[in-house]
Amino acid sequence: MRNLLLRTSLLRQQIVLRLEEEVLWPAVEIVRRKEERLRFVLRNFGLLRTSLRM
Repeated sequence: MRNLLLRTSLLRQQIVLRLEEEVLWPAVEIVRRKEERLRFVLRNFGLLRTSLRM
């Protein structure tokens, strides 16, 4: 029984690691890229608004 619990626990850890690698980290990377793009656009828009006021 203890061996089965140990195997179940190890399997659960492998599933969690696999989910992190295949789902979580790609999602984090997508969000990071979108955030960089948004900052770039907002920075350029801010510069554009500044130049229009002059």
